[in-house]
Amino acid sequence: MKVTTLKLTNFRGVHSLSLRFDSKLNVFYGVNGSGKSTVLDAMAIMLSWGVSRIRHAGTSGRPIQETDITNGRSPAKIRMMINDGQQDISWQLVKRRKGYKNDEEKSDFKQ
Repeated sequence: MKVTTLKLTNFRGVHSLSLRFDSKLNVFYGVNGSGKSTVLDAMAIMLSWGVSRIRHAGTSGRPIQETDITNGRSPAKIRMMINDGQQDISWQLVKRRKGYKNDEEKSDFKQ
């Protein structure tokens, strides 16, 4: 399995970011505070849902925390696509601040 794309919206310091990954090697570099750890944490959150479901059906992965939502914005969204060698599989997590209007987009897993 390979991660092919990652999209972040209002996640930590990122308002909107779309990444397409190379199938062989990807390197993250930049100055402090540029978002390297944010990207890796978003990937860890998304992949934790697959791992937890493989271990025990119906269990939850790591949720997006309310503190992960960009200040003054809502909702935070992470969408990931992977390829298992035969097909593309995509899922997303959405986290809203309490008191914000509930729009149409929902998480593919219950957080």
